[in-house]
Amino acid sequence: MGFLNPVWRLVLWKAMSNGAELTAVLVAGGASSRMGRPKALLDWGGVPLWRFQMGKLASLRPARLLLSAPPGLDFEEGPWTVIRDGRPGLGPLGGIEAALREMLPEGKLLVLAVDMPEMTAAFLGDLVAASGEWGMVPELDGWYQGLAAVYPAALLPLVSRLLESADSGGRSLQRLAREAIAAGLMRSKTVSETERRLFRNL
Repeated sequence: MGFLNPVWRLVLWKAMSNGAELTAVLVAGGASSRMGRPKALLDWGGVPLWRFQMGKLASLRPARLLLSAPPGLDFEEGPWTVIRDGRPGLGPLGGIEAALREMLPEGKLLVLAVDMPEMTAAFLGDLVAASGEWGMVPELDGWYQGLAAVYPAALLPLVSRLLESADSGGRSLQRLAREAIAAGLMRSKTVSETERRLFRNL
């Protein structure tokens, strides 16, 4: 299913295991008012959804593993660092900014949303490998999928600028992806028909 062959995937995972500059973050915000409880705490195959998703990121053996959570939502301790949005209430972009500030001074940030349970570690690993010197965001039906994407550390000033926008539309992941691509900091990857299901969310 991945768009890189197994040899390149092995090269990527070996690089990660040798302390490469990859940081991974699970974005676990979202109140999920229709479900009556936070999405992160939903049962998924007998485990909390956030643990299910965190396992995928951990399997890629990033240099650092982060868990972005809104204020008031606590998680058990583990081989991850829990971070809080520096600007609560501004959506997932706030979590991405907090993760970029927390990560290594250089490198890449792999982002995964908690409510995308069909996403696979193989796809994410291929995405990191294919991103090369840049970040990479999947594109599906003209929409950038910014919550299963790779962001370069150099993107932090742009993210912070968008968060300071008075216009809520300026704080969207779509605008972030468009401006990052225009600035040469990211590239897009068209999602294939067989990969579409990976982006279903709850």
